[in-house]
Amino acid sequence: MGIDLFTLAAQVINLIILLFLLRKFLYIPVLKAVETRQKLIADELASAAQARASAQKEEAKCAAKLREIETQKQAVLDKVQKEAQQLAAKLGEEAQVQYKQSQQKLNEKLKAEHRNFDVSVQSLVVKYFEQFADNALKQIADADLNVLAVRQFMQKLKALSDNEKKSFVAAYRVHNNINVKSAKVLPDEMKKNLENLLKRELKLNDSTIFEYKIAEELICGLSVVAGEQMISWNLQSYLQEFRNNLNKEVVKILNRG
Repeated sequence: MGIDLFTLAAQVINLIILLFLLRKFLYIPVLKAVETRQKLIADELASAAQARASAQKEEAKCAAKLREIETQKQAVLDKVQKEAQQLAAKLGEEAQVQYKQSQQKLNEKLKAEHRNFDVSVQSLVVKYFEQFADNALKQIADADLNVLAVRQFMQKLKALSDNEKKSFVAAYRVHNNINVKSAKVLPDEMKKNLENLLKRELKLNDSTIFEYKIAEELICGLSVVAGEQMISWNLQSYLQEFRNNLNKEVVKILNRG
């Protein structure tokens, strides 16, 4: 049997190519990977040794620090014990002073409660009188009193200072309308007279919008509002003034007692 030189040459070439490929794509990368792994392990071992040395050094420092803390702790305990004894003595003295002060405050409180009881009785009298006055005024707030309230309001409007009028007009220019609140419905003629007076005294535009609302809490009164500005007259203000004066008199009576 003869040897086929061409086949043999082809197999040799294939073997050389295979060896070249194995060396390039397998052997050399594996060697590099092994080398890299060995270097990484060596670095880790060196780091571990360094960390162990640092840990031993820190352990020695901690032991020394613990001995120092133990010494300081004993000194602090001795100091605290001494201060506690001094504080106990001081608290004993302060307790006696506070007891006397508490007794004095208690006596003053009893006197104050006695005065407050008298004030409460007087307040009840004032309260029921206020309820009676409110109900009475609401019952008598008829058309005649309503007319009187509008007239009083007009007089108050005329007596306003220039600064008060300017403040009201400034608020009106922002909102461009005026709210009129009254305890009773105003007749058309009274509304017309009121609007003319407001336009004349406050120099308002003829196109000014007036909105009318009923507010029974005014107790026979009138209130003109523009934004945050208000001009009003009502019996409620006089009733409040009477309440304040009555309370002042009650206080004077109690102080004399």
